[in-house]
Amino acid sequence: MSGDDDREFRFGPADVGPAGDGDAAEFDPVPAVIGLAVGVGGLLFLAEPLVDPLAVGGTRLPVAFLSVIVVAVGLSFGGTAYLRRGRRRIGIAHAVGGAGWALVAVGTALGSGVVLFAGFAVLLGGCLWLVAGLVAAG
Repeated sequence: MSGDDDREFRFGPADVGPAGDGDAAEFDPVPAVIGLAVGVGGLLFLAEPLVDPLAVGGTRLPVAFLSVIVVAVGLSFGGTAYLRRGRRRIGIAHAVGGAGWALVAVGTALGSGVVLFAGFAVLLGGCLWLVAGLVAAG
């Protein structure tokens, strides 16, 4: 690829935050909230071997299960926020990821292999959609 083609695939400031000169007054909390949720979810997942299941509403839930819920909520929030702003592609990407991880959580909670498989299929389909968009843009 030439240098010009590489720029088409890079995120710019307009993709991740508001346009402007970077003043603190223009700080966009949406990417921070999404990143925090995904980061907390990742830390919860990594903490699984070290932490006993947590009591939530009288039920003891493994920390790894809670990590999936945190990631699903963060990505769903991102999807909603970006779609409301008219940012279609990034909004759909976050919404599909949130829906996929939510299906993984529901499938795990119900003990349903079909729902769990559907969640992973949604995640894989979302990844393929993003790759197809990159290929089509190039």
